[in-house]
Amino acid sequence: MKTDVIGDSENENSSFEVKAKVELLQAKVNDAIKKVRGGRRDNRKKASLIKLTATFFSATATVLLGLQVPNLESQFKDIAFVLTASITLLSALEPFFNFRALWVEHEIALWKFYRLRDKLDFFLAGNRPEKIDMNEINKFHAEFQSIWDDLSQSWINYRKQDKS
Repeated sequence: MKTDVIGDSENENSSFEVKAKVELLQAKVNDAIKKVRGGRRDNRKKASLIKLTATFFSATATVLLGLQVPNLESQFKDIAFVLTASITLLSALEPFFNFRALWVEHEIALWKFYRLRDKLDFFLAGNRPEKIDMNEINKFHAEFQSIWDDLSQSWINYRKQDKS
């Protein structure tokens, strides 16, 4: 009879451990989604800002060089020169920071985190904690870590590239 009590106690501890790990993993996945969504948004904004600013400066410089207003042509040329120098600077910064590529990498990671959350929710639906195998939860955690590893590795690879 004591073995039944011990078995029930171990089952309760195992059930508690599974429930705690599941809740922790769900919270971590939701936090990762928020962080990656923010990173995606920031990189998208930066990539778009650089592209739009360079395009605007280019168009403005072209218009200024084409304008023929007496007594202002010299000032227009000076402004156009500053704008074209700014375009050169922006064009050099864009591949160095590579915001567009990081935006895409965050998009991929976000999709993977959403997919992981859906898989975990589907797995947990209808399962009682005492029936869940800890190895399955560990596999979900390993996938979670792998997604972060992939995103981090892509960031490192972009930083290592020679952009000169």
